[in-house]
This record gives sequence, C-alpha cells and structure tokens, in this order.
Amino acid sequence: MNNPASPTSGRIVLGVLAAMLVTPLFALNYREQVQLDELEANAVVVTAQLNGKECQNHGKVHYRYVAENRTLRGQGSCPLNCNAASIGDPIQVTYSHAKPSHSECEDFLKLQANINGAYFCLLFISIVLAVAILRVTSNDNLQVRDGR
Repeated sequence: MNNPASPTSGRIVLGVLAAMLVTPLFALNYREQVQLDELEANAVVVTAQLNGKECQNHGKVHYRYVAENRTLRGQGSCPLNCNAASIGDPIQVTYSHAKPSHSECEDFLKLQANINGAYFCLLFISIVLAVAILRVTSNDNLQVRDGR
C-alpha cells in the first residue's frame, strides 16, 4: 500500500518557526501603536530647542524641551529643512502629560501611517510565509523528494 507522507508535522514545525519570526515584529508594532495612542490622549504642545542634527540620517534632529519643570531631550525626523535649520532654532514638540519623557516632533498622521504600513507589510509577509509553507510541504513535493 502506498501511503503518502503526511505534511502536517512539517507544517506545524515551519508554522511555529514562522510565528516565532513574525510575532515579535507584530508586538513591537503594537507597542508603537499603544505609545502613539497614549501620546495623543495626553498631548501637550511646547516649543523645543534644536540641539543636534543628523541630516544624513533621514533628517533626524535632537531637541530639548521643558516639561513638568524638567528639561528633557528627544529626537525624531521633524518636519523641517534639516540642512537649513540651526542649532538653537525653535521647533514644535508634543509630549505626553502622563509621561513627559515621551515626545514626538512628527505629525501624528504620518506616525500612524507608518504604523499602518508596518502592519500591512507584516500581514503580507505572514501570507507569503503561509503560502510558502503550504507549497514546500505539499504531498506532491514530498513524493518527488522520496523518488516516487
């Protein structure tokens, strides 16, 4: 009797490995979403002072701002012309009243779009992995490898 090999065990092993790869990325993206939601819910807008630039790194800037009578520091890709900006220039920053050290200088809509894009990419990667696992572990592939 010719019993084709069952692909179930291979699918389980490869599925677990794929889940171990993708789950931490989903968790990191979810954490970013929670932090953005918390920042939006407790937003305080202040004028910060530019105190460093990394224009070659996607226009990343460093800034300092006063919140709750403390001087705090932050960084981000603020919507400004990095090359034209000077150290000491004022920039608008939003920080969380609940957690003043959490700040952003980027637009919330842009940040949300980045998070949504990351979710879409992770979903696409998950689908590609699932299809690949199903194709690699199909009975036709198992029979060819076994010489049948």
